[in-house]
Amino acid sequence: MQFQRHLSDFAALLAKQTWVWDCQGLAATFLSLGWNKEQSVGHRNSYRICENLRANVYHDDDVPIQIEINVAVSSDPDLLEDLEYAEMKNEFKTDLLIGTEQISSGIGQPAFSGGPATSGFPDDQDANALSLWNLPNARLMLQLTHQDRELPFIICLVVAPRDD
Repeated sequence: MQFQRHLSDFAALLAKQTWVWDCQGLAATFLSLGWNKEQSVGHRNSYRICENLRANVYHDDDVPIQIEINVAVSSDPDLLEDLEYAEMKNEFKTDLLIGTEQISSGIGQPAFSGGPATSGFPDDQDANALSLWNLPNARLMLQLTHQDRELPFIICLVVAPRDD
Protein backbone atom coordinates (compact mmCIF):
# COMPACT_ATOMS: atom_id res chain seq x y z
CA MET A 1 0.00 0.00 0.00
CA GLN A 2 1.40 3.39 -0.91
CA PHE A 3 1.76 5.63 2.15
CA GLN A 4 1.89 2.47 4.29
CA ARG A 5 5.02 3.36 6.26
CA HIS A 6 3.48 6.54 7.62
CA LEU A 7 -0.10 5.36 8.07
CA SER A 8 0.21 4.92 11.83
CA ASP A 9 1.73 8.39 12.31
CA PHE A 10 -0.85 10.01 10.06
CA ALA A 11 -3.75 8.27 11.85
CA ALA A 12 -2.28 9.36 15.21
CA LEU A 13 -2.17 12.96 13.93
CA LEU A 14 -5.84 12.75 12.95
CA ALA A 15 -6.72 11.15 16.30
CA LYS A 16 -5.08 14.03 18.22
CA GLN A 17 -7.22 16.73 16.63
CA THR A 18 -10.19 18.32 18.35
CA TRP A 19 -12.69 18.07 15.54
CA VAL A 20 -15.24 20.89 15.29
CA TRP A 21 -18.11 19.66 13.15
CA ASP A 22 -18.89 22.68 11.01
CA CYS A 23 -17.16 23.68 7.77
CA GLN A 24 -15.49 26.73 9.34
CA GLY A 25 -14.14 24.64 12.23
CA LEU A 26 -12.76 21.99 9.89
CA ALA A 27 -11.18 24.66 7.68
CA ALA A 28 -9.42 26.09 10.75
CA THR A 29 -8.16 22.62 11.74
CA PHE A 30 -6.87 21.96 8.23
CA LEU A 31 -5.15 25.37 8.13
CA SER A 32 -3.43 24.60 11.46
CA LEU A 33 -2.16 21.33 9.93
CA GLY A 34 -0.82 23.16 6.88
CA TRP A 35 -3.38 21.69 4.49
CA ASN A 36 -4.38 24.01 1.64
CA LYS A 37 -7.90 24.27 0.28
CA GLU A 38 -7.95 23.35 -3.40
CA GLN A 39 -11.57 23.56 -4.42
CA SER A 40 -15.22 23.50 -3.47
CA VAL A 41 -17.61 21.60 -5.73
CA GLY A 42 -21.19 21.08 -4.63
CA HIS A 43 -21.16 19.28 -1.29
CA ARG A 44 -17.39 18.63 -1.30
CA ASN A 45 -14.42 20.72 -0.22
CA SER A 46 -10.96 19.40 -1.15
CA TYR A 47 -7.73 20.09 0.73
CA ARG A 48 -4.22 19.19 -0.41
CA ILE A 49 -2.20 17.54 2.32
CA CYS A 50 0.96 16.88 0.33
CA GLU A 51 1.89 16.37 -3.30
CA ASN A 52 -0.25 13.27 -3.89
CA LEU A 53 -2.62 13.25 -0.95
CA ARG A 54 -5.96 15.05 -0.56
CA ALA A 55 -8.67 15.25 2.05
CA ASN A 56 -12.24 15.56 0.81
CA VAL A 57 -14.83 16.96 3.19
CA TYR A 58 -18.38 15.96 2.31
CA HIS A 59 -21.02 18.21 3.82
CA ASP A 60 -24.71 19.02 3.85
CA ASP A 61 -24.91 22.82 3.94
CA ASP A 62 -22.52 23.79 6.77
CA VAL A 63 -22.67 20.38 8.48
CA PRO A 64 -19.74 18.11 7.59
CA ILE A 65 -20.74 14.48 7.11
CA GLN A 66 -17.24 13.04 6.91
CA ILE A 67 -13.66 13.56 5.79
CA GLU A 68 -12.16 11.02 3.38
CA ILE A 69 -8.46 10.61 2.66
CA ASN A 70 -7.58 7.99 0.05
CA VAL A 71 -4.58 5.94 1.15
CA ALA A 72 -4.46 3.44 -1.73
CA VAL A 73 -6.41 3.32 -4.99
CA SER A 74 -6.25 0.60 -7.64
CA SER A 75 -6.20 1.49 -11.28
CA ASP A 76 -8.46 -0.05 -13.89
CA PRO A 77 -9.58 -3.28 -12.18
CA ASP A 78 -12.01 -3.80 -15.08
CA LEU A 79 -9.03 -4.40 -17.39
CA LEU A 80 -7.71 -7.30 -15.30
CA GLU A 81 -8.15 -10.97 -16.06
CA ASP A 82 -10.24 -12.89 -13.49
CA LEU A 83 -7.19 -14.27 -11.66
CA GLU A 84 -5.49 -10.85 -11.55
CA TYR A 85 -8.72 -9.29 -10.29
CA ALA A 86 -8.99 -11.88 -7.50
CA GLU A 87 -5.34 -11.24 -6.56
CA MET A 88 -5.96 -7.48 -6.39
CA LYS A 89 -9.03 -8.06 -4.23
CA ASN A 90 -7.00 -10.21 -1.83
CA GLU A 91 -4.14 -7.68 -1.82
CA PHE A 92 -6.47 -4.85 -0.77
CA LYS A 93 -8.07 -7.02 1.94
CA THR A 94 -4.59 -7.83 3.25
CA ASP A 95 -3.60 -4.14 3.11
CA LEU A 96 -6.68 -3.26 5.19
CA LEU A 97 -5.60 -5.77 7.85
CA ILE A 98 -2.00 -4.52 7.80
CA GLY A 99 -3.19 -0.91 7.98
CA THR A 100 -5.44 -1.77 10.95
CA GLU A 101 -2.46 -3.34 12.74
CA GLN A 102 -0.29 -0.29 12.03
CA ILE A 103 -2.88 2.18 13.29
CA SER A 104 -3.58 -0.02 16.33
CA SER A 105 0.10 0.12 17.27
CA GLY A 106 -0.19 3.90 17.53
CA ILE A 107 -3.66 4.58 18.94
CA GLY A 108 -4.87 1.26 20.34
CA GLN A 109 -7.19 -1.49 19.19
CA PRO A 110 -10.25 -0.59 17.12
CA ALA A 111 -13.69 -0.62 18.72
CA PHE A 112 -14.95 -2.46 15.62
CA SER A 113 -13.48 -4.37 12.67
CA GLY A 114 -15.58 -6.15 10.07
CA GLY A 115 -17.98 -5.89 7.18
CA PRO A 116 -21.57 -4.70 6.75
CA ALA A 117 -23.01 -8.05 7.89
CA THR A 118 -21.13 -7.83 11.21
CA SER A 119 -23.05 -6.57 14.23
CA GLY A 120 -21.85 -3.08 15.10
CA PHE A 121 -21.07 -1.96 11.55
CA PRO A 122 -21.81 1.81 11.39
CA ASP A 123 -25.15 2.45 9.66
CA ASP A 124 -23.91 5.63 8.02
CA GLN A 125 -20.93 4.03 6.24
CA ASP A 126 -20.83 2.40 2.81
CA ALA A 127 -17.74 0.18 2.81
CA ASN A 128 -16.95 -3.45 2.14
CA ALA A 129 -15.02 -3.62 5.42
CA LEU A 130 -13.69 -1.18 7.98
CA SER A 131 -11.93 -0.76 11.28
CA LEU A 132 -13.24 1.95 13.62
CA TRP A 133 -11.63 3.81 16.50
CA ASN A 134 -13.80 6.03 18.71
CA LEU A 135 -12.18 9.36 19.52
CA PRO A 136 -13.47 11.95 22.00
CA ASN A 137 -15.52 13.84 19.38
CA ALA A 138 -15.06 11.81 16.19
CA ARG A 139 -14.74 8.35 14.71
CA LEU A 140 -11.61 7.40 12.81
CA MET A 141 -12.06 4.58 10.30
CA LEU A 142 -9.85 2.72 7.88
CA GLN A 143 -12.13 1.52 5.09
CA LEU A 144 -11.99 -0.71 2.05
CA THR A 145 -14.51 0.12 -0.66
CA HIS A 146 -15.11 -1.50 -4.02
CA GLN A 147 -18.60 -1.16 -5.39
CA ASP A 148 -18.29 -2.71 -8.83
CA ARG A 149 -15.80 -4.43 -11.15
CA GLU A 150 -15.53 -1.20 -13.19
CA LEU A 151 -14.68 0.90 -10.11
CA PRO A 152 -11.36 1.02 -8.25
CA PHE A 153 -10.54 -0.64 -4.97
CA ILE A 154 -9.98 2.12 -2.41
CA ILE A 155 -8.51 2.10 1.07
CA CYS A 156 -9.23 5.37 2.82
CA LEU A 157 -9.07 6.98 6.21
CA VAL A 158 -12.39 8.48 7.23
CA VAL A 159 -13.03 10.92 10.04
CA ALA A 160 -16.71 11.38 10.92
CA PRO A 161 -18.73 12.75 13.82
CA ARG A 162 -19.51 10.28 16.60
CA ASP A 163 -22.87 8.60 16.16
CA ASP A 164 -23.71 8.17 19.83
